[in-house]
Amino acid sequence: MILGLIIQLKALRDAPPKEDVLRQDLLDATRSLLIALETPGESLLQTIVARVALDLKLFEALTVNYNLIIGTAELAKVCNLEEVLISRILRFLASFGIVKEVGEDSWSANKITNALSKPGLRAGFLANTDYCSPVDATAAPFQKAHKTDLPVFRWMRKTPAHTTNFAQWVDASPEGQYNFLDSFPFEQEVDANVDPYIPLFVDIGGGSGHQCVALKTKLPNLVGRIVLQDLQAFIDQAIAAEGIETIIHDFKTE
Repeated sequence: MILGLIIQLKALRDAPPKEDVLRQDLLDATRSLLIALETPGESLLQTIVARVALDLKLFEALTVNYNLIIGTAELAKVCNLEEVLISRILRFLASFGIVKEVGEDSWSANKITNALSKPGLRAGFLANTDYCSPVDATAAPFQKAHKTDLPVFRWMRKTPAHTTNFAQWVDASPEGQYNFLDSFPFEQEVDANVDPYIPLFVDIGGGSGHQCVALKTKLPNLVGRIVLQDLQAFIDQAIAAEGIETIIHDFKTE
């Protein structure tokens, strides 16, 4: 049923109805479906990344010639920006249909690109860094917002309430998302004769232990130690689960 619906939707994409009432009804239905399917993070990121692209004038560069296919390297020259940063932004935008990816590192405009090519909102933080990829963990939007020169987790050590809030957000963020076991054949990669005293899976900086719990739940008979490592504040809030060890550890000290 779902597969057939997907095929029908793709057909409608290629030949949308011209009758206005039918077009509006279909638009309302697809918007409702999109809201139901999208995670809050996906919806928010679209807005944020689109604002950055507006400020970079990427949409304008893509719509100089509406039918033009342009490469990442050429766009970087036109916009006088880093090729890596432009590629990251465009890949994300293409995944939501805001620009069209026609090939590897090749892009073109669509109707949404054209609409967004008009002068509009401007981004903030990246403008202050001359649109260079972040290289300093103590000079990011977080530091500007909280008026600190400390790295994020060192700052949180001084503010336990924020650590708790962050841990709760990390707990909630995987909801509705895939985990590594959905794409990696873990059981097939494990030696059947593994030593039960050897660590089989170590989640470094694993928060409250979602990945460890997911592994233990899906493959309860695995032989070998499953270990969660993180800072004291996160280990204190780790999910209690049989067969999962916890170790207090700061991976940045190694």
